[in-house]
Amino acid sequence: IGLVGLVLFVAITRAEPSVVRASTMAALVLIGRATAMPIDGWAALGGAVVLLLALDGSLVGDIGFQLSVAATIGVMAGMRLFRNRTPRWLWAALGASISAQAAVTPLLLAHFGTMPLVSPLANVVTAPLVTAATAVGMSAVVTGLPALSMLAEWLAGIVLAVSHLGAAWPQLGLAGVALVAAAAGLAMTRARPLVAAVCAALAVALIVPLPPPRLPTMTVLDVGQGDAVLVTEPGGFTVLVDTGPDPVVLRRALNRHRVRRIDPLVVTHGDVDHVGGLEGAPSVETVWVPGHTELLDVEAWATQMGARLRRVEIGATVIAGELRIEVMGPARRYASDNDGSVVIQLSVVDGPTVLLAGDVERVAQRDLPLLDPDVVLVPHHGAATSDMAWLSGLDIGLALISAGRDNPYGHPAAVTLEAIGDVPVCRTDLHGDLVVLLATPSALPCDGD
Repeated sequence: IGLVGLVLFVAITRAEPSVVRASTMAALVLIGRATAMPIDGWAALGGAVVLLLALDGSLVGDIGFQLSVAATIGVMAGMRLFRNRTPRWLWAALGASISAQAAVTPLLLAHFGTMPLVSPLANVVTAPLVTAATAVGMSAVVTGLPALSMLAEWLAGIVLAVSHLGAAWPQLGLAGVALVAAAAGLAMTRARPLVAAVCAALAVALIVPLPPPRLPTMTVLDVGQGDAVLVTEPGGFTVLVDTGPDPVVLRRALNRHRVRRIDPLVVTHGDVDHVGGLEGAPSVETVWVPGHTELLDVEAWATQMGARLRRVEIGATVIAGELRIEVMGPARRYASDNDGSVVIQLSVVDGPTVLLAGDVERVAQRDLPLLDPDVVLVPHHGAATSDMAWLSGLDIGLALISAGRDNPYGHPAAVTLEAIGDVPVCRTDLHGDLVVLLATPSALPCDGD
């Protein structure tokens, strides 16, 4: 019965690596008991890891699997070292969470370059709620009682609220972690207290967010072969247009720019090089999706994140301070997913206009209204799928191209660069992040980080 329950649990949770790891460990323990050959936690973990990697070697590079195994090692090691030395209530409240956090910190720094500061405290609140929400939710599935469904949704809502609040807090980067460790080591040895104090002060300074720029800024993030465009406004308004192909790469890019909250996230279309990085997005308030296309995976993710979903069509507009964001396309439903991309026009009072056209190709480009942008993110990573007459007819002062270094598609295409002509071109594959200060049309700097 226990094994059947584990299989059902894995199926319900969509076989996430952490769930599969935990369920495999539990299955090994159950089998050991049933065969009168009990195994301990370490043997169960080792057996689960070996078995799962034998079945799917790609798991070794899966971040969720790595974090799950590391956290389990941390909890079991912490239990052996500290459980008998601390009060039971203290271990239950903080010990397991801190032990897990210590074990996963090297992986967090390696993958994301930062570590959260409030995770142990957030886990104190959410751990019992997750357990309760899981039990109530499964009971609701079995019984079909609406009251249980409402209770499970309410509990899950609290967990999401705590996670969003925690994500909004500053995070400590690699340099900050090193300084904290140095300060702690010096303090423990009672050597050079002044040096320890300086290290601690510098660590605090590293996690204090820098003030936002005094001008609206657009950054084409270097996410490899894909698109992700960050737009910020001095009042704190932050927009992300697409996420690139990889959540780890997106998270690193957003960490570089100290982004903790996004509203809205604009998904131009469903290609993986534009939405594959969704899981790397931080707290998101609203998700814009094309009004003429169904993106079921994106919609499911938005629901899971507790974000509002908005289907946008031509004319949808948001104004924040001096920044105006307006949807210019798609004009209708197209046979091609690329032509169905959401087309965004950014404009600033007494400043430049920027066109972000996703992957639109010839047909959709011809349907766009007459546009006069100062800057354009060349559609489809500079592929040869544009209407070259349309592209060369744009009276722009700067062309931006987001493409992966040495990508297999040959982006940007030579014919596209020829159509752009003598206009200055900035490319992520050559220059890294492309930062454009949305100042005046006569001053459009493009800095490659």
